Amino acid sequence: MLVPVHGCGSAFDVLLAAGSVGYRCDNAGNGYTVDDSLRLGTTEVVRTHGEEFTGSFLGGLVADGGTLAFDVPSAGNKIRGEFLIHQTRVWKATGSRKAIVRTFRGEATVASLNPGRIAVLRGGKAVSVLASAGGIQTFGFGGQRVLGAALAGPRLVVLQAARLTILDLRSGRRAASWPVRRGFGPAPELQGAQGNLAAYVVGASIHVLRLHDGREIVVDTPNATEPVFARFVLSGLFYSFNVAYERRPGRLVFVARSQLERALDSRAAAR
Repeated sequence: MLVPVHGCGSAFDVLLAAGSVGYRCDNAGNGYTVDDSLRLGTTEVVRTHGEEFTGSFLGGLVADGGTLAFDVPSAGNKIRGEFLIHQTRVWKATGSRKAIVRTFRGEATVASLNPGRIAVLRGGKAVSVLASAGGIQTFGFGGQRVLGAALAGPRLVVLQAARLTILDLRSGRRAASWPVRRGFGPAPELQGAQGNLAAYVVGASIHVLRLHDGREIVVDTPNATEPVFARFVLSGLFYSFNVAYERRPGRLVFVARSQLERALDSRAAAR
C-alpha cells in the first residue's frame, strides 16, 4: 500500500496505530524555521512551528495499538540569544481525543508506550515512567548517557553505551544488567523490547538479547548497509536493511519468536 504524503517536504518516523499509518511530516524552511506535524492517516494530530530561539517542536513519537504518545518541547530564550528548551509537554492521543499527560521542566523525550505506561527520557541521565493512573516513577543513571528505553510489560529496559539494564517496575529495583556487544562499532540504538526479549542495533548488526539470562544472538544480515531497523510483534521480530550494490536494495524479514528462542537456547547449550 502506498500512502500519499501531500504537503510534506519529507516524511519519516513511520508507525502504525489504529489500523492507520502515522508519520512525521517535515516542512523545514529557510534558515532555522521548522514546521512539523504528526499525521495519522489523513488526520493531523498536532502541528508545531519553531524558529531559531523560540517555538515548539515535535519530539519523540511512539504507538501501541490504537494509542499514540508524543512530546512537544517548547523553546524560548530571547534575552540570552541561545536555544533553550524550557518545558516539554507529553501528550497521549486515542482516536480523535488527545490530552496532555504531563508537563516537564526542560527537555524530555517520549521513548516507549504500552497500555498502562509511557517511558520518557530525561536529559540523558534519568528515565521517568508515567502511569495511566497519574503516578510517576523516575530512575537515575550515572556514568554514560542514557541512549534509549523500552517498556516490556512490568519491566523497563534502559540502554547506555556499554550496558543494558532491566528494572522491575513493581518493586522499583534493578532486576539485571548485561553488557552491550558493541565492539568498535558506533553507539548502539535500542529498537524495542517485548516479553523476555530486547533488540538493539550497532551499525548494521541486529542484536537480540534475552532479558532474564543475558543470552544474545546477532541476526544474520549479509552485505547489509545502514539504516537497519527492528520491531517486535507478538509472534516475532520484523527487521529491515539495505543490501549493498543492489539495484533494489531494500529487504524486510520476519523471524518467529520460537526461532529466536531456539537460537538463544542453542547458544546457551554451546557454552
